[in-house]
Amino acid sequence: MTDPAIELLARAGRVEAACDLLAPPAERAAQVEALIELFLGDSLARASERALFNLLWAAGELSAEVDVYRALALHHALERLVTGGLRALPAGDDRAAAAEMAWHFVFDRADAPLASARTPEAIETLARVLSAGSRLCARAALHGLGHLRQHAQPDDVARIDTLLDAITDPTLLEYAVEARNGELL
Repeated sequence: MTDPAIELLARAGRVEAACDLLAPPAERAAQVEALIELFLGDSLARASERALFNLLWAAGELSAEVDVYRALALHHALERLVTGGLRALPAGDDRAAAAEMAWHFVFDRADAPLASARTPEAIETLARVLSAGSRLCARAALHGLGHLRQHAQPDDVARIDTLLDAITDPTLLEYAVEARNGELL
């Protein structure tokens, strides 16, 4: 792991904010690269709930502060994090609650670049997460789809609704309905 990634992970476990959003653009870009490295590695499977929430929040904030291509790279790294090292977290684990919020921080905002510029790619990613075969992945994807749906164009809403309507797991049906109705917090 590189020094910036090590430093970011350590800071995320100790403070309220893992990164400095007022930093110059070059530093914010470096923070995105450190987040991508962390999300693609395996060190976050052991991270604390606080560190995980801080890093996911930072990813959401930084996704609106960098160009859409870096935001998309961050989005794909989130996919890898959730479907990889975090997918097996048990439902009662506080880190599972953080992981389920991964796309909340990215899409529950007015300035979400992926929601406006790359909606089809965002939907495809969340569809893969939804089909990853774990309850945590399904809930994370449903949460993201619910927020993405709120700002989507009609064609994209139809694609999202198709995914939501395909949910047959009785333990996820209510959550899918809440996603469709915009009732997720």
